[in-house]
Amino acid sequence: MLRKILLKFIFIDLLLISSGVLGFAQSDMLTYYTNLAKGQGKIIFGAVKVDKLLKDPNTPDSLKTKLCTALHIRRFAFDYLNLTENKNYTTYYDQKGQPLLWTITASEKYSLTPKTWKFPIAGEVGYKGFFSKDDAEAEALELQNQGYETRIRAVNAWSTLGFLQDPILSSMLDESLGELANVLIHELSHGTIFIKGNTEESENLATFIGDKGAYLYLEYYYGKDSKEYLEYMHDQEDYNMLSMAMVKGAQKLDSLYENIKELPDHEKEILKQKTIQEIVDGINELPFHNKDAFKAFRNSSKLPNNATFVLFRQYNNKYEKYEEEFQREAQGDLVKYIEFLKRRYS
Repeated sequence: MLRKILLKFIFIDLLLISSGVLGFAQSDMLTYYTNLAKGQGKIIFGAVKVDKLLKDPNTPDSLKTKLCTALHIRRFAFDYLNLTENKNYTTYYDQKGQPLLWTITASEKYSLTPKTWKFPIAGEVGYKGFFSKDDAEAEALELQNQGYETRIRAVNAWSTLGFLQDPILSSMLDESLGELANVLIHELSHGTIFIKGNTEESENLATFIGDKGAYLYLEYYYGKDSKEYLEYMHDQEDYNMLSMAMVKGAQKLDSLYENIKELPDHEKEILKQKTIQEIVDGINELPFHNKDAFKAFRNSSKLPNNATFVLFRQYNNKYEKYEEEFQREAQGDLVKYIEFLKRRYS
């Protein structure tokens, strides 16, 4: 049994080294890989089978209900949307209220050019993951010393593209029903459609599928007039207003940076901060359903930096492009569209 466990850890270590799904550093690679293997291994081997929890009389009914919902969404993704079936989300990991993974996004100071990390299987990725916040902050500091602007964020879900058995995380179950459906379908779609070397396309596409899939799930089982559907719709409309404003703001910054190339840095900085403040001011005027939506982001005394705009681009820059293709190639049918994408990216 011990030998089997050790072999599993070696497999995870080698897998993460060869695939680089979470990115890798050019220096101290062995340390980085080892920490990734330890972090991922802790989650994989600390996860409990959902079936076991459902049969356990000591499992709270509230948790059983949420786990059943997650399994229901998972089956919907496979049986109705025809995403490629795997064993993901059949186990559960209790985070004890603590984040597990942090990702770094980095950008040049006067250009929305993201830093990327290369690896053999997935190609270039525009973010880098850590299972330690201290390690993420140390990497961010090093990047800042190199002249990059950085953004660290805690992540409540990620995909290993089917290489490992991704568990349901306790933080996922804290989300609303619509958001849970979105997250699970988004991550499961990565195991069906992943564009090697193109983070922006892959994440935008998964965002589109996750959103459309969540709407379908809620409509199919609850109806368009249900509380669950309307809550998700309003939340998504708020997020879409924010993300589109940030994407348009990124375009505005692109234009600014192109026009101020020859200016000294102190003048560039003044114009940059003025433009970002105008973008945030515009966001504060948006008619959000929830007036407190993104309050911490909008009212922060610290303005978003270039890495924040890059992050929004990675996930939201191509929604309109996919919407147009979705209507043209699949007549608004998500199942047909996923089959179309499978053929394109096979």
